[in-house]
Amino acid sequence: MFKYQIEHDGEKISIAEALEVRKSLIAEIETLSQRVTDSAYKRIIHKEERDIVHEPKHSFTKVYADLQDVMKKLRNTVIKIHDNNFKNTVNFREE
Repeated sequence: MFKYQIEHDGEKISIAEALEVRKSLIAEIETLSQRVTDSAYKRIIHKEERDIVHEPKHSFTKVYADLQDVMKKLRNTVIKIHDNNFKNTVNFREE
């Protein structure tokens, strides 16, 4: 059991797990950022006197809200990691 833990989504996790959570949140932000970009506009193809309109796969407002939510989770996780790092010290066996 790890001595230093932080609270994440109502449960205690170790710093190592928190770093993994941070990594996955960053990857999720990259994915959602691309979805926001893709859902922000319609694609229109002009073809032989008619227009073909491709609607976005995802709703812009929903994807944008999801992105904001994940960014808040990342910010809170990073704050908790930094806070824990400043409050605690680790004594290595070699020292």
